[in-house]
Amino acid sequence: SKLLILFLQLFCVNYIIYKNINFNKRVIHITVIDINFIITEILRLLPFFIPLMIVEYGLMIYALVQLFRNEAAYLPKWGWALIIIFINIIGPVVFLLVGRKKYKEND
Repeated sequence: SKLLILFLQLFCVNYIIYKNINFNKRVIHITVIDINFIITEILRLLPFFIPLMIVEYGLMIYALVQLFRNEAAYLPKWGWALIIIFINIIGPVVFLLVGRKKYKEND
C-alpha cells in the first residue's frame, strides 16, 4: 500500500515533468489528457498490486498477533510493532525469523 502510493506518485510526477516542461519559459502545463492518461495507467497497474497488498497486510496482521501472544527477543514489543507496521513485507518476515523468543523443550 505504501509502496504502491510511492510508485504511483513517482510515476505521475515523472510523466508530467518529462512531457510538459517548457524549458524556455520554465512553465509546466497539465492537461485533461494527461490526467486521463495517468488514471488509465493507474487502473492498468492496479491488478498487479492487489495481491501484493493482500500478502503485505496478511503478514502484518499475522506478525502482530504473534508478537502480542508470545515473548519478543532482542527488542521490546513496541519496537517490534513499529518495525512490523512501518517496514513493508520485510519487517514482519524479520520478526517471524528473528524476533520471536525460542523456547527449548525439556526432556
